[in-house]
Amino acid sequence: MVAASSDVATGIDGNGNGSSHATSYRFTKLSKIVCGVLALGCAAGYASPEVANYVALVPGKTLPYVWNVFTCSYFEQRVVSLLASCISLLVLGSVLEPAWGSKEFLKFLFLVNLSVGCCAFVACLITYFALYKEQMLYGKLSGFQGCIAALVVGVKQVMPDQEIVFLKYITIKVKHFPLLLVTAAVAGNILGLPMDILLFVAFGTFNSWVYLRFLQTHPQSRLQGDPSEHFSFAGFFPEFMQSTIEIVTVPLSKLFRLNRRNTQNMYALGGQPLPGSAPVDASRRRERGAKALEERLAYAGGVVDTQADAEQSIENGGGEEQAADNV
Repeated sequence: MVAASSDVATGIDGNGNGSSHATSYRFTKLSKIVCGVLALGCAAGYASPEVANYVALVPGKTLPYVWNVFTCSYFEQRVVSLLASCISLLVLGSVLEPAWGSKEFLKFLFLVNLSVGCCAFVACLITYFALYKEQMLYGKLSGFQGCIAALVVGVKQVMPDQEIVFLKYITIKVKHFPLLLVTAAVAGNILGLPMDILLFVAFGTFNSWVYLRFLQTHPQSRLQGDPSEHFSFAGFFPEFMQSTIEIVTVPLSKLFRLNRRNTQNMYALGGQPLPGSAPVDASRRRERGAKALEERLAYAGGVVDTQADAEQSIENGGGEEQAADNV
């Protein structure tokens, strides 16, 4: 299965300080609450299909139902999608919420979901006027996929070099997950999956990167953004494509006043340098995240080994009893 188990409580507090031990298996409270909201929304949709007309994003009806750009992300129309979203949220939230703090984690979810809804609305309008497809105006778009994609980007920022082993043979670094998720969404759309999955995943990935790269404020140092090289937009792509992608993102960097020539300084809102080193802060966060994950893996491995020893002891004991009975 997967070697990295992210449902063990991380040893990082809200201020980013690492603890020296892993605790029992548990998910964060905020993640559970959001999962409850998703479950209630899905149940309401099955109970009354008319609910989708008021909470899903229907571009042709967004005016006057302007709240749709926000509520659409919390409304799952498919049970399979609901289960995937809840499991992903619980696992990813157990890594990010302790590292960022509940307040920042909630702020991140709110901003990402709102921005994803707004971008999807604009994209549908542009597509409609370009191709005159009525489905782009009256299709019901919804789902939590945009936020899941954003959380994957957040994990890439916290522990980019962490390796996850699938089925004991496939090893993938966390930093490659965002591109793999977007690629899977594109492939799924080609194979017939709903358009909202691709739109939400693409905008969730890009919008979350913009927020984490340029806008997120770090409470301890009050620095803004993350200009480290590993978190550049080009870093999401294979090496042979990075030089081209880097040219495309230069205007965006200038727009947010990120000094890409000197990544040793971080700029607060207004462009004034603040004391501290952003790459150092980012490196410390990665080290703390990697250490916490290693502790979880060690804890999980110890549990598995203990269970295996217990089962072996029981089997051996049963064999000895059988032998005694035969005598």
